[in-house]
Amino acid sequence: LDATLDGVPGLDARGVFGALDVLRRVSAGRPPELGQRVLVVGGGNTAIDVARTALRLGASTTILYRRTRAELPADPDEVADFLDEGGTLEELVSPVAAIASSGTLAAVECLRNRLGEPDADGRRRPIPITESRFRVPATSLVLAIGQRAASPEFAQPLEADPCTGRPGSARIYAGGDAARG
Repeated sequence: LDATLDGVPGLDARGVFGALDVLRRVSAGRPPELGQRVLVVGGGNTAIDVARTALRLGASTTILYRRTRAELPADPDEVADFLDEGGTLEELVSPVAAIASSGTLAAVECLRNRLGEPDADGRRRPIPITESRFRVPATSLVLAIGQRAASPEFAQPLEADPCTGRPGSARIYAGGDAARG
């Protein structure tokens, strides 16, 4: 996988995918079998991209996000488009286990959160509500968290012009989770 949820059991089940793997496979004309009920974990642009892709493949798609929509780092217009296309955003939710039946994903166990004080990035920190466990049925779980550029030179997002995508050089363009602006 290209993203992980540290300490969450069950991620070895069939039906658990990394977002970049899903997007690569769809782009290559070999989409994975996601089934009818897709859950996407994350709140960045990659999460929105893979969630909108799952919708277009015919799946009922829900994004599970540990904070509220106000804290989503994804482009607000993309989030609005996802919701307009029929997607669902489940706010203040963190997955804690992938539940499998015969080795295949059947559900995701989650906890509800409340927001605490701001963390290092200035967004309010999600605090799990211990007695709030619930399960969401799923045929696929797509992890769209912790996405980073493969090259260490681009480990931190670049400040890019929002119109051109250029971070200052005429020969370099930045986009997606590798760019800010």
